[in-house]
Amino acid sequence: MSIIGLEFCDAGLQVARETESGPEVIDLGGGETGWPAVACLDGDTFRYGSEAEGMWFTHPRAVSHLFLEKLSHEGSELTGKNGAALSFSQLAFYFLRDYAKRIGARSGPSEKIVLAVPGRFLRDNSTEEQTIGLLLGMASELKLPLVRIIDMGCAALGGAAARELPRGSPVLHVDVHLHAAEIAVYRQETQLVRRHYHHVPQTGYAPILRHLKNAMGNRFLRHTAFDIHEDRRLEQAFYQQTKDFLLGPGRLEKEFLYQINTGRRSYQMPVTRAQLAADMQGFDQTLVTHVTSVAHEQGLSPARCVVSLTDRAARLEGLEAKLRSAGFNRILRLRPGAAAMGAAALGNDWPLVSDLSDVPVEASVPLTLASAHELPVEANLVRPSSLDGRPAPSHVIVDGIGRPIGENGLLIGTRHTHSQVDVSLPESFDAVGDYAVRVSRDGSRIRFELPAGGTALAPVDLVAGDRLCLIGAGQATEILLASCPASVNGRSSA
Repeated sequence: MSIIGLEFCDAGLQVARETESGPEVIDLGGGETGWPAVACLDGDTFRYGSEAEGMWFTHPRAVSHLFLEKLSHEGSELTGKNGAALSFSQLAFYFLRDYAKRIGARSGPSEKIVLAVPGRFLRDNSTEEQTIGLLLGMASELKLPLVRIIDMGCAALGGAAARELPRGSPVLHVDVHLHAAEIAVYRQETQLVRRHYHHVPQTGYAPILRHLKNAMGNRFLRHTAFDIHEDRRLEQAFYQQTKDFLLGPGRLEKEFLYQINTGRRSYQMPVTRAQLAADMQGFDQTLVTHVTSVAHEQGLSPARCVVSLTDRAARLEGLEAKLRSAGFNRILRLRPGAAAMGAAALGNDWPLVSDLSDVPVEASVPLTLASAHELPVEANLVRPSSLDGRPAPSHVIVDGIGRPIGENGLLIGTRHTHSQVDVSLPESFDAVGDYAVRVSRDGSRIRFELPAGGTALAPVDLVAGDRLCLIGAGQATEILLASCPASVNGRSSA
């Protein structure tokens, strides 16, 4: 029997289970981006997920991908045997039933299930009453041992990622689903709580991939004089290659090769990430504009808040760079399935319920739960005997290696840290697991920001000669602060 966290995202469902070493994502197909909420009625047979997505362009009238976006009793584009339209809620039920069987086949019976749902499901009382009521009805019909329904961003930030959130900092959380993007503001009060939700339509993966397919298709036509839209099967293959380039293994390559094979010949076209970024810039700019607007509306300074990007959002080419250009320099990248893992971990502390109608719905997490797996790291700031006349530091030194403190500060952490660190702690310190320290700059003031799950430090302005001593899991290391002249004997010190 296991504790399951289910990330109910239409762009790709993810599932995680709690283990002795912490939550782990279970691969049920669909790769790192998960199992897409797509259904295809092929004759009398339903197909789901990646298999149904593979028929999106070859049999467009037989495919539905809106049933989670429009979860309701409203009729969908698919019809049943009697010729009546199948409702979106019916399709969602069939899809969830199939996915629950996949979970059971992979991990066995579940003791508890925590369902992490999109923020739009909880955007207002009327929407919540309808969507949550439908989900509880499905869970009852499928006999799922549901113990909580939780806001997806809250689950993602309330798991292991909470360790990397600077204490007290507001969080702008950005997620990208199949048809829309979501931006939410979370505050670290007595709880990690969602204080604002913002919906950005037409910025999900469906419109993005359709736009990229057409843009790349036009480029392919100019390059090869072959139109991929002449044959639906070739259009489907071109769509899949575009998805691989943006989200799959192709995203790791500087150059990607499109290849279409017909009965007579093969057509190829190389494209670069710069071309992909150019095609993406409209979507990226729309998201950045909305993030900036939300920050302004909520009274948040870009330099002082944390922007957390789900793995789905972080994969959008150029988005992080545009956010940094807009002044959002404190960016946290979450792991694939972060909400599923967070939900599974939080399920440890939530009891079973006898009646599914009593399942609580959460848009906050007690900080005691968010940091339940507290990091065994002790942090002590050691100051020079005299602070008089000491300049602000210009460099940090870790394990004998110096690194300048840039305008955006820098992040120091272990190799297990979710975000991309600027400076790695010594390899021996990896035994503590996830751990990161941020050196932040606000004008001439430089400070340490420690993760929420560990030792607290007073917010003091750092000077050259300060040392941060870290002790954890039998390991110890120091972060040294130094002031280095711009040049030594005419040579740059950096």
